Amino acid sequence: MVLLLLCLLNISDLPPAARSVLDREYPGWAPAPIAAQVREWFGQQRFGHEPNLAHFDFDHDGTPDWALEILAGNREQTVVLLARGSSYDLQLLADDPPDPFTYLLVNRSGDREFNFETLQWFHHARNTLQLMYFDRPPLLFEWSGGKFKKKVMPNDEESDPK
Repeated sequence: MVLLLLCLLNISDLPPAARSVLDREYPGWAPAPIAAQVREWFGQQRFGHEPNLAHFDFDHDGTPDWALEILAGNREQTVVLLARGSSYDLQLLADDPPDPFTYLLVNRSGDREFNFETLQWFHHARNTLQLMYFDRPPLLFEWSGGKFKKKVMPNDEESDPK
C-alpha cells in the first residue's frame, strides 16, 4: 500500500476555528490514545501523519481538511473537519468504543492497494481515509457526490480466495 507522505503534525496544529467546532460539538474532547506499538510502526513506516490525526484534502476542493480520532463521552469518534473558507464543516465518520489499536491511514488518488476480495491490485480513484481496526476489517471513506461514502475493506484475514 502506498500512502501519501504528509508533514508531521500534532493536535496543537489544529487551527483555532477547527478546535472551536470540536469544542462546540464534543465538549471536553481529547485526542484518542494510540498504542505504543502503533506509534512505533508509524515511525518505522514514515507515514508522515499521526495515527489519530491527518491533514489532507479529502473533498478534492484544493484546501486541506483535518481527520481526527477523538475521545468524547467515553466513545472514540472519527471525524473530518472540512475546510470551508475560515470555518470548518464537521463530518462524523465512525463512532466506536475506545481502542488504542485503531488508527487512520490516508490514500492519495492513484495510490495502489490490494483488494483481498477480488485478489487484484487496484488504484484509488480519489483521495481516501481509512480507519484501521485491530479486530475487524478496515473502513474506507471516500468523498463522492457531496458526502463521504463508507466501504468495508476486506483484508487478508477476512478474505476467502474461493
